[in-house]
Amino acid sequence: MNIDLAYEILNYERVPQSREEQIGLIKIIRYTKLKRGANGTPLNKCSDKQLLRVAGKLFREAEKVVNDYWKPFEEEKQKETQAEDQRLYRKHLYDILNISESEGQTRPISELEKEMLQ
Repeated sequence: MNIDLAYEILNYERVPQSREEQIGLIKIIRYTKLKRGANGTPLNKCSDKQLLRVAGKLFREAEKVVNDYWKPFEEEKQKETQAEDQRLYRKHLYDILNISESEGQTRPISELEKEMLQ
């Protein structure tokens, strides 16, 4: 399943409860039959339970595809946020200790914190 199909499935917001919506969700990935036997069963002949299971499985798969797609971006954003937080914290320590940024950058944070506590 690609990201576009996943978003189209997630437009349902939750696993559909009506038979017609379940079939609509399943058709997004171009299924016209579900495998049972040699040729498969047309969607309109499948049981409600079977349609609900397949629609639920596809919905969960779509959620996973979208989550997996965005995960590297979220991790990168988190790293950027942590780096910015550390930069701001260092700047705050420099201000408290009344030292220049160039002087403070040569010293580890732990040393600056100890100095601040004295």
